[in-house]
Amino acid sequence: MRKTLLMVLFVLVFCFAFITAMIADEKSSGLQAGMHAFITQWGGFGLDKGKFDRPYGIAIDNNGNVYVTEMNNARVQKFDTSGKYIAIWYGPGGEKIHRTKTKQVSYDKPDNNFGVNRINFYNPSGIAVDNEGFVYVVDSGNHSCEKFGSGGSLISKWGDYGENPVSFSTPMGVAADSNGNIYVTDSTSLSDCIKKFDTQGDFLTGWCTMTKGSENLGAPSGLCTDKSGNLYIADAEYGRIVKCDPDGKFLRYYGSSGNGKMQFNSPEGVTVDNTGNIYVSDTGNNRVVEFDQSGNLITSWGGVGKGNGQFNSPEGITMDKDGNIYVVDSGNNRIEKFAK
Repeated sequence: MRKTLLMVLFVLVFCFAFITAMIADEKSSGLQAGMHAFITQWGGFGLDKGKFDRPYGIAIDNNGNVYVTEMNNARVQKFDTSGKYIAIWYGPGGEKIHRTKTKQVSYDKPDNNFGVNRINFYNPSGIAVDNEGFVYVVDSGNHSCEKFGSGGSLISKWGDYGENPVSFSTPMGVAADSNGNIYVTDSTSLSDCIKKFDTQGDFLTGWCTMTKGSENLGAPSGLCTDKSGNLYIADAEYGRIVKCDPDGKFLRYYGSSGNGKMQFNSPEGVTVDNTGNIYVSDTGNNRVVEFDQSGNLITSWGGVGKGNGQFNSPEGITMDKDGNIYVVDSGNNRIEKFAK
């Protein structure tokens, strides 16, 4: 009898220690039970419909259409929020050469045909949707920003290579606010790292040096706006998120470079929910980090790998109207969806 009781006691102690360790591990990852549970994922490497080769940017319109840019396949794909394929878009062209897996395609004339066997983007990166459903794609290889209808028809295109206000060096991110302003990050610009346009592509203003301490933006990549019109810019070089008003007035920084709590390693994507909480694709640390407006960490999740909820260089990030989170898991060539 005594031996049996000792065995039962041993089992109870072992189970308690195991559960305690699991809770500690969960807390150390920053992800509490029930927060941002994995919902689904789609994609995989390839050239076929629904497959990806280095997906980068992601945006969702008010009708639940999900748009994803692919840098290596040089196209935009459109899905519903469950990952069902809808369409592929090819861009308006440029003076570039794109090498596919099987052949080299030269294109030097604008072409407004979509869905044909012709690749006219050249490293499309950032993507955004405005309140009217127009889609804006930053084509980093062609140094341009392009505006499309929700069905893929080209409406306008602006930009070329250079340092003047309406030119770009290496544009990477784009965001649209509720007032009809379009913001583009130019990550290697020597003049304006952030450029502000109206929806027709007319230049409004630009800035690179923040007012606090005359600190420059390093390599701005993804950006987003909140409901008040403030901008949040992922500064990949300096490992931080920069908040400023719509005219570039510095408001504050979040984070610093590193892999600790509230630190980032080459963050590429950022989005904000309706309560003001901020979500960052912490690309080099292979995680998503959520924090509040005061910079207090709420949670983080991820870790390098191919499993559900793991990442290999997460880049673009966005939300749908229900608050569900979509992350471009670029190195794994897929999209992952998480609960609000």
